Amino acid sequence: MKVKSSYLEVSKTILGQNEFVLIGMDTYKRYDQVSKKYTDEIAGTKYTVVVHNPSKEILYEKLEIKVPGACTIPNYIGGNEVYCKFTNLVLTVSSIEYGKAELRATADKIELVQEK
Repeated sequence: MKVKSSYLEVSKTILGQNEFVLIGMDTYKRYDQVSKKYTDEIAGTKYTVVVHNPSKEILYEKLEIKVPGACTIPNYIGGNEVYCKFTNLVLTVSSIEYGKAELRATADKIELVQEK
């Protein structure tokens, strides 16, 4: 059976953790399915985190997690490293090449946590 990789969901346990190191954030624009172009409308915020799970051969990889809506942590200064966690984190496979899967992530909400 063959299915598009974008329809496959991966369990978040592969990441090996529930808290991540936030290293950056940026807005992302809405994609119009009809015209196949990005619009000027801001759809949400894309957070860049670091994932480290040596048992799954994930070594300090960056993961971008899209959260729809306005940024809920306006006091975050880009480039600072802080711990965060996500509510309803969903991972999907966007492509598979040479035995490695490219993951995309979405969540409903981000929350900063106290430093470990």
